[in-house]
Amino acid sequence: MQSALRRWADSFENCAHGIALGDPATGRILASNPAYARLQGRSTEEVAGAEILALYEPSDRALVMAKMAEADRFGQVRYEARMIRKDGSLFPIQMDLLVSVRDEGGQLLYRVGTVQDISERKRAEQELLDSELRVRSLGDNLPDSAVYQYTRDPDGSPRFVYMSAGVEHITGVKAEDALRDASLLFQLISPESLPQLMEAETASARELSVFDIELPIRRTDGEPH
Repeated sequence: MQSALRRWADSFENCAHGIALGDPATGRILASNPAYARLQGRSTEEVAGAEILALYEPSDRALVMAKMAEADRFGQVRYEARMIRKDGSLFPIQMDLLVSVRDEGGQLLYRVGTVQDISERKRAEQELLDSELRVRSLGDNLPDSAVYQYTRDPDGSPRFVYMSAGVEHITGVKAEDALRDASLLFQLISPESLPQLMEAETASARELSVFDIELPIRRTDGEPH
């Protein structure tokens, strides 16, 4: 028994993710491991006894309360929120697992939460979003051109994942309509040219080469392009 407790204590102390035990009766932290305290910019002694909700950004506290209640009902829950360091700075966290622990009689004893700082992930997500917005802006402003991303569904039907606004100037089909129904664009290609298109597409996918083809189309207003 002592050996098992020692292993649990070592795991608690040395875990790379922050772990904290909360008291449901008082809403305060009973104990935390060093990793949790470091996230806060505090010592474990400073964290012990801290009001749990006070560690979160005020606008996220209603969410945290709701998630704790959800954990009490269902046993466990995951969520993202923003916490406040000792110096007042905010950082995003992912609560990997908030578990409500009960005794044999069903009485709620404490909650255990494992937390990780997801600042780097959020930064990478924002950089990706910014990049996508730049590409979208570029694509929407290219003269007489359209930028698109295209795939085929498992049943072989074509689908556009992205389409820039320039497609409407070229074809008369709005970008949002092309995204909804790819056939609106394919039906503008003459039937005689479709085998050439399919062959070029297949070769590009097989060889991972540039998809480059010239085809005549007819706009939705009947004008050739």
